[in-house]
Amino acid sequence: PHLLVGGQGKQWYQRRVRAESQPCHNLPPINPLIMPEMAKRVERTSKDLTMMLAWLEKEMQGMSAHTIQFVDAHSRAVDDISETTDRSVKEMYSLLSKASTIQKDLVKVEMMSSHLKSINKYLERLDNTLGAVKVPSATPAPPK
Repeated sequence: PHLLVGGQGKQWYQRRVRAESQPCHNLPPINPLIMPEMAKRVERTSKDLTMMLAWLEKEMQGMSAHTIQFVDAHSRAVDDISETTDRSVKEMYSLLSKASTIQKDLVKVEMMSSHLKSINKYLERLDNTLGAVKVPSATPAPPK
């Protein structure tokens, strides 16, 4: 009916509603002998529906409880990851600061190393110079 063009769909629907609301004269009369059987079936169907609804309610409550547990677990996991990430970032900045300090100290150590090498060169020259000069010893030479 919704595919009909223009107002045809609305008219079709209105005719259908009117037809369903009018009593049907072409239906056979209801046999009163089947009424007790129909009542039993309706009662059994009602009990079955009640039991099914109770089962569905219990299942839905169980699913809801599990959903709440899963959401809580997820929330805790997200909180833990967030805290761990924050700690890691803080520790990374601390490590970078320490590395910068070490780098500055290494520049000083390299300068000291250069000075020590220079001093060692001067000491070697001095030693070579002193080695070339014969200095009399203060202790007498042993007798021959």
